[in-house]
Amino acid sequence: MAAAERYEAEVGKLMAADFPGEQVYAYAPHTSLPNELDDSDPASREAAMAFDFEVLRHCSGLVICGPVISAGMQQEIEFAKENEIPLYRFDGGQIEFM
Repeated sequence: MAAAERYEAEVGKLMAADFPGEQVYAYAPHTSLPNELDDSDPASREAAMAFDFEVLRHCSGLVICGPVISAGMQQEIEFAKENEIPLYRFDGGQIEFM
């Protein structure tokens, strides 16, 4: 969760700098959802992913952070592709379109 919070803050700063004068939000659901839902419970995990997809449905893009693609991240990537949501990669220094 600490890494996700750091990525969320770093991506938010970069996006705000790239889009001056616009309201920009970076949101990583897994920074808060583990506090609300039990990831080891299948029903709870399903609810979390449904929430995640609903949020993603309203986003202008999905930024992939970190060197490891978890099962949940892979689901997010597939959802973004299916819904024509642009994918970006954050490498720790910049955000690049994929």
